[in-house]
Amino acid sequence: MNRPGLFRLNSLRSRLMLLVALAILPLAVMTVVGGIREREQAVEASEENLRRLTNLAAANEAQSIERARQILVDLASVPDLLGPTSGCNALLADVLDRNEGYVNFGLIQLNGEVSCSAVPMLHPVNLGDRSHFKRAIAERRFIAGDYVFGRVIRRHTINLTYPVIDRSGTVVAVVFAAMDLAGLDTFVNDINLPPGSVLVTTDANGTIISRRPDPERWFGTRVSSRMRDAMHGAGRRALVIRDDDGVERLHTFARVGGPALTDYTVTIGIPTETVTAGARRAQMMSLVGLLATTMLALLAAWLAGDVLIVQRVRKLKDTATRIAAGDLDARSGIAYEREEIGQLAEALDEMAATLQKKEAARSLAERELRAADQRKDEFLAM
Repeated sequence: MNRPGLFRLNSLRSRLMLLVALAILPLAVMTVVGGIREREQAVEASEENLRRLTNLAAANEAQSIERARQILVDLASVPDLLGPTSGCNALLADVLDRNEGYVNFGLIQLNGEVSCSAVPMLHPVNLGDRSHFKRAIAERRFIAGDYVFGRVIRRHTINLTYPVIDRSGTVVAVVFAAMDLAGLDTFVNDINLPPGSVLVTTDANGTIISRRPDPERWFGTRVSSRMRDAMHGAGRRALVIRDDDGVERLHTFARVGGPALTDYTVTIGIPTETVTAGARRAQMMSLVGLLATTMLALLAAWLAGDVLIVQRVRKLKDTATRIAAGDLDARSGIAYEREEIGQLAEALDEMAATLQKKEAARSLAERELRAADQRKDEFLAM
């Protein structure tokens, strides 16, 4: 009979190792499930922190817009604004000098002509086609316009407008402020976002009016349709979106002020790899620890199984083979302990001893029978 193979599934050692592996399997499953839960918790925690930062960024931008609104409200009540052009220009130039973050202030007549400007105009400018101008007249309120590339100052801006209303309640002109987009999202300078993160602000059309990093590269471009749809539902839930730069990020969204202030939406996105990095590292460490434990357990099962089971079973097998061959003096040599193999060795040795006694008795009986036959033959021969 062949000896049991070392790696055969029907060998004692392989079955013992299989039992060890099965015993460790629930721990492996728990480790994997625990890792998945840790990643989910990491995403939830990141969503909460990201939503808080996004709301703060939106509030910061809303404060900037509100300050501009207040400046325009104050300007609309100044009589010199509707006076001679030279006085109006001087007034607006002084306001521009006193307020950072703006590139121009101006007054638009009802026909769309810019009648005075803080920045000298080299040629006549008509803004009658601009939606923010039309809305300020029609809605008789402050309007935060969409992204524009300024015709007067040749800069990336948003035009903020407010109607000038006379004592009779008639709109007679529109005063505007051109805000420099480079300074709209200064909030991002005060926080530490993970590498690869972005802060994006868009107007109602999904046109980027602010982006960090690389603002100049993205000014005036449109976000993807999926991002635009997500921004229209701002504040509802976080989304994982692959951005135009090819990076997959977790985004949260917030409106910049109320509907009466702006139609802008801000989002902050952080790479999904960053979100789950800590949880993945923890799970990897757990899996490495589990793998090391499994290898040690299997090694222990291999060595202990060889000493405690395989070698002893082989002794029993060899002893049984010798007994079957007629060697009734064969004994297992295994200590008679109360565990199964010890009891089996004791039973095998007792069986061999019993067979040996029976064989001895049979041999004695045969000798006595032969002696009796010999005496009988001798008697008959007399």
